[in-house]
Amino acid sequence: MINENKFLIIAVVLGLISSINFFSHFIFFTILLFIIFRILLLRQWQTFWLLTIVAIIFLFRLSLVPQLVNHSYQSLILKINPTEFSMNHDFCTGIANSESEKFSFFIDNSKGMFKQQPNKIIYLKTNDFELENIKKATNPAEINFQKYYYSKNIFRSLKIHSYQIIYARPSSLVDKILLWRWQLIMYFKKLPPTLRFNANALLLGMNEKDIKTKDYLQSFSQLGIIHLFSLSGLHLLILIAVLKKFCSFTRICTMECLEVLLFIILPIYCILVGTKTGICRATILALTKIVYRRLNYKNTSTEIFGASLIIGLFIDPKCLLLLGGQLTYLLSFALIYLWRLSVFKMALMINLLCMPLIILNNYEFNLATIPINVIVAPIFEWFILPITIIFSIFGSYNIQIVNLFDSIIKFFYDCCNQVAQIQVFKIITGKLPLPVVIVLVLLMLIIISNKAKQRNTKSLWCFWGIVGLFIVINKFPLTGQVSLIDVGQGDSILITTPLRRQVFLIDTGGKLIFNGRRNTNFNVDKITIPYLKSQGITHIDAVFMSHQDSDHIGDLGELLKKFSVNQVYFGEGMQNNPKVQKVLKPYSQHMNIASVHAGDILNFSTLKFKVLSPLQPGPGENEDSMVLTTRICKRNWIFTGDLPRDKELEVLHKFHPNIDYLKVGHHGSKTSSDPKFIKKLKPKAAFISVGRKNRYGHPNQETINTLKTNHVQIFKTSEYGMITWKYDFLGNYKIDTFLGK
Repeated sequence: MINENKFLIIAVVLGLISSINFFSHFIFFTILLFIIFRILLLRQWQTFWLLTIVAIIFLFRLSLVPQLVNHSYQSLILKINPTEFSMNHDFCTGIANSESEKFSFFIDNSKGMFKQQPNKIIYLKTNDFELENIKKATNPAEINFQKYYYSKNIFRSLKIHSYQIIYARPSSLVDKILLWRWQLIMYFKKLPPTLRFNANALLLGMNEKDIKTKDYLQSFSQLGIIHLFSLSGLHLLILIAVLKKFCSFTRICTMECLEVLLFIILPIYCILVGTKTGICRATILALTKIVYRRLNYKNTSTEIFGASLIIGLFIDPKCLLLLGGQLTYLLSFALIYLWRLSVFKMALMINLLCMPLIILNNYEFNLATIPINVIVAPIFEWFILPITIIFSIFGSYNIQIVNLFDSIIKFFYDCCNQVAQIQVFKIITGKLPLPVVIVLVLLMLIIISNKAKQRNTKSLWCFWGIVGLFIVINKFPLTGQVSLIDVGQGDSILITTPLRRQVFLIDTGGKLIFNGRRNTNFNVDKITIPYLKSQGITHIDAVFMSHQDSDHIGDLGELLKKFSVNQVYFGEGMQNNPKVQKVLKPYSQHMNIASVHAGDILNFSTLKFKVLSPLQPGPGENEDSMVLTTRICKRNWIFTGDLPRDKELEVLHKFHPNIDYLKVGHHGSKTSSDPKFIKKLKPKAAFISVGRKNRYGHPNQETINTLKTNHVQIFKTSEYGMITWKYDFLGNYKIDTFLGK
């Protein structure tokens, strides 16, 4: 049996070697040892020696994968392909190539110097730039841009201050193909918004940031139908099928001639659409089938799949690094067994197979996924995709008909949006451990490949039992926490309680606005909300707004829009602040909003908060900061916002707080943390939420000296990432830091 599926076994082993190299997780090493031991135990020597030879060659291939090398440059000449950059307000970002490495780049283009010209490749010459490593995630569950760029062999970013731009004609076939891609993008701009969205996403593989239209892809992702509405191997298979039917009907060429042409057409199309993983996989698989047929090899579909995966890993050893690559190969393998099933059963099996990986990355799944797939898949295959192709080619000939179909498709997408927003369908599961995810995927693969219905029923019960167990564990944790979320130069503090969990958030973080530019990147989207979901948290019991500054509550509106919040509290007087009114007004009917002042006590079933400030009503300036104290696991905490020194002393004189842990005021600025205040509190540890290399020089050395003089242990988010004080209901506690310093 092993010898009959030797290519599949070799492909799995190479995938495990690649995973060990890039992820360094013990579970992959354990599975690898099990497979090798199994081959040796069954004495499958042919497979063993072939596997050994291929593995050695693959290890050599891995050694050729680009790694981070800290070259220093006095000047750079960068080549920028026309579809590898995008404009965002007055900025330009993208990917640039030098002779020795690839970079992610950023340019201030407020003067409009940087732009594309027809039939030209862009070169930039610069000697005025900042070069730094791509930043890694500093919070659990944070969107990992370092991993994304690593998959593209990009390790460093460039911030270019001044440059000379040079336009040149394409010097290679690849350059010409990329220019064709850009010309198609320009051509599709003639289409109305929804059809332009379709043409770019389905035919060119452009992601949402490249398309100036409504963000449908997020809804499609939530509904589990993103594979239909983004470029994938499915579209390539449809294209090949159409070509074969066309050639058969018109007899313009024989099947043998078409297969030869596909060896030219498919690689060119791969480059044209940006070498997307799904398209590359489908191309390799299609060409592998042709080779097997030409050589009269009568291997099984699993062997052909294994051979295509081996080729894919040799071409790009990182093809399984991201979720997209994992799903495209997993689904391709599953369809070998599922293609004869009914549409509903196929959708059920596919979504159960994908569910563990999706939960691992998104911490939730949507109950509407299976029925939506059954409904949408035929509409997509027989209406949306053909209409998109037809009007992408002939769209400029009859504007009225084009607008009519654009409206129909837009209405359909809006309906999908509405379904995606129905909260009752969203199940936030929390994070599943990687070994559990692998067990669940293997369990589903066994079910899919097994024809014994009775055994499959038991396996399905086992599958749901494991998922349900870990959902319960995430929903009713044995520990609580006080976490300083690393939101850069800002404050956001999460407090949760064990077992009967309640959730509190003091400030949301947010970016300060400079030069009048509007902030469109929210930390809650890429840091806070993913972390809450990873913990299995479905709602926040109370949000406390310390004061009005953007670095404390700038992301509040985005949080309220995308996450359930029961109550919002702010210092007395802030209700008259126009900025605060604007943020809270859209949500005033759906939650409790209340002001507090010094002396108030806020009782929740698991925690009690005492308000020490503001002492007088105010609009929410630093001196009006809300100061909270609470007792958790027999330890007293104080959270001081940006309260200045004179107000700290007033609070100290009036309330005489007894404190174990201090959230340092104003990010460690010398305007806070008065020596008398610190000396009287005598905290065991102080936590400073502060951005790396911030323009204010926070934390100030004077504040650090004050804390050290009083023998206070110091934790800074700029150094440790997220800092978590974790405790359980038995009274045990410890401090964990995400960066592990």
